[in-house]
Order: sequence, then C-alpha cells, then structure tokens
Amino acid sequence: MTKRILRSISIVISFLLCFYIMEYHLAILNLTKDNVFEIILVYLFIAIIITVSIYFLHKLNIDGIITELSLNKGFSKGLLFGFVATLPMTVSSAILFKFSNNIFSFYTLFVVFIGPVMEEILFRGYLFGQLFRRERWGFIPASIIASIFFGIGHLYQSHNLLSAAGTFLVTFMGSAWFAWLYIEHNTNLWVAIWLHVLMNLSWTIFQTNVPGAIGNNITNLFRLITIIITVIYTIRYSKKYGFKVNKRNLLINYSS
Repeated sequence: MTKRILRSISIVISFLLCFYIMEYHLAILNLTKDNVFEIILVYLFIAIIITVSIYFLHKLNIDGIITELSLNKGFSKGLLFGFVATLPMTVSSAILFKFSNNIFSFYTLFVVFIGPVMEEILFRGYLFGQLFRRERWGFIPASIIASIFFGIGHLYQSHNLLSAAGTFLVTFMGSAWFAWLYIEHNTNLWVAIWLHVLMNLSWTIFQTNVPGAIGNNITNLFRLITIIITVIYTIRYSKKYGFKVNKRNLLINYSS
C-alpha cells in the first residue's frame, strides 16, 4: 500500500511538471505558434519526463514503455473508429464552410495533430492510465483528476467567467469520455488519439469559426452525433466482449 501511494505521488508530480511546461511554455520560452523548433523542444522534453518516469517506476525498456502507454496496438482500429465516428463532423464542415486560409500552416499541424497526440499520451495514457491500470485507482477518481487538469488546460480558450465555466465543463466531460473509450476498447489509446485528432481536423481545416471547446450551434450538433455514434458502438462492443469499466473498478480498481 505504501509503495502504491508513493508511486501515485510520483506519477502526479511528474505529470504536474509536464502540465506546467505544456501550459506555460509560451511564458517560459517566449514561444509563438510559428516557432517550430521551440515547440518541438518543449514537447520532446515532456516526452522525456514521461519516459524517464515510467522507466524508474517499472524498469522497462523502450518497447515496454510504449506498451505501458498503450501505444503498441490498435493503430488501424483507432484510425478506422475515429474516421467513421467523425464523418458527420467532417462532411458537414466540408459542405457548410470554406477551407481555412492557413490549412497548410504549422499552426494547423499543431492544433490538429501534435497537440491532441501529446494530450492523449499525457492525460490519458500516462496520468489516467498509470493511476487506473497500475496503481488501482478507480475509474471515477482517476478520470476525475485527469479531467480536472484537462479542463484547466483549456481555459485559455475562454474570455470571461461564463465561457471559462463552459470550456471547463465541456473539456472535463470530453476527457472522461475519452478515458472511457480508451479503457472499453481494450486500453487502446489510438482510439482516443485518432478521435481527438479527427475532431480537431474537422474544425480547423474549414472556416467553422469554432470559439474553442464550446463550439457553436452547427458544429455542436454534429459533434453530438459523433459522440452518440461512439457511445452506441462502444456499448454494443462491450456487451459482446465484456464491459471493462464496471462495478469492480469504479472507485477502487480491484480488477487490475
């Protein structure tokens, strides 16, 4: 028990270091969206912290670390799942909006791919995944702590108290949703990664004028359709192969 508590504290502290670097890298390194080298440097540093942390926690080689982060399997399944689920968002944006003027910019690459991939690895694969899968935190407490920081990390998109509350609520629920999908699909982080990437893609390469995570009426309608698709499919999938999130691991993970 004592070792598990110490490991949990170590995981949270290393996460907080990564979170601080991720959220305040503009202030620390005076970055801009076009400063490619420094942005890559920041995210490389975060990847090193995660890698070193898992190495000292479990004494794993690089293949073991990749497996520990749930990146070793399900790439194609995650891509197919994300592609089909986000079709309503992508098709509706293509029909209703024009292409963005900065579609080929580094900013688009960052928002669509680099940011979502690193967020899923850090928040779901590392913080939530380690606490839930390794340290026997229940799904509820593990997803709550990850979702709180995920929500805080998106507050920069808000401009007043009301929009801040809306942004936090939307991203908090989105984080819990991604965590649920990640576990139900046999701890396949690529399901969450590709869903996150392709959702951002549908909003970014077209002129949707989405005001951050809150969205607008049109994009939210098709986002809701995407969410419903993922929930219905995942429930049907889990009924067939067994629910991974269940009463044995809601508060304490007795099944790990």
